[in-house]
Amino acid sequence: MWKEELKIAIDTARLAGNYLLENWSLSSVTLSSKHKDIKLSGDIESENRILSYISEHSRYPILSEERGKNVEFDISDTTIYWIIDPIDGSLNYNRDIPLACVSIALWKGEKPLLGAIYDFNRDEMYSRIVGQKLVINEREIDLTDLIREKKDAVIATGFPSGRAYDDHSLMGFVKKVQEYKKVRLIGSAALSLAWVACGRIDAYSEDGIYLWDIAAGLALLGSSKYEVSKLPGTEYKYYVLAGNVS
Repeated sequence: MWKEELKIAIDTARLAGNYLLENWSLSSVTLSSKHKDIKLSGDIESENRILSYISEHSRYPILSEERGKNVEFDISDTTIYWIIDPIDGSLNYNRDIPLACVSIALWKGEKPLLGAIYDFNRDEMYSRIVGQKLVINEREIDLTDLIREKKDAVIATGFPSGRAYDDHSLMGFVKKVQEYKKVRLIGSAALSLAWVACGRIDAYSEDGIYLWDIAAGLALLGSSKYEVSKLPGTEYKYYVLAGNVS
């Protein structure tokens, strides 16, 4: 089940990723807000291609970062819908830092069904149907020898554009990560989760991250544990902790 939809996700992510790779020099900043966020013309162009392809090949509605819902629909326990992020790591992409990806997920209600994340700089396609094995470029991945203690673990995290930067908030961040062996901020929640899924890093946590940033990555996790909770008073902002470290 869901093989056809996974193929749509993979094909769509590759289509958008190849466009972004080939047209990096043409992308420009269309918005740079005081809240540490930027929007690129590449975000819009990538999203246009994703929306067009998915709408042509699937009947399910779409929730996307730039446009929101493509049609009006309510998210209930039985609602099946796509969640897309046309570029996760927009600032990295804009600065030619090769840590960005295209993220495509299919969810039912509040739970992932499948995900595809395309790291177009490395030509790595991560994909998984929930309940099956993680696949990277058609190769199934089995995780062994997982690191389970914080003192030996590498955690990836970040500072989402909407989070607070006051002293109290930043000290809370320090307390969360100081028990780990190493900390990595790579600027892409989707890639961080993909790397937890394949064992390159051991844990990922972020507070105030948007659903489209994490939707496909959560689908990839497989045997890795995760907890996710919506932040009170918000529609699409979440707290996430993923990995087998305790």
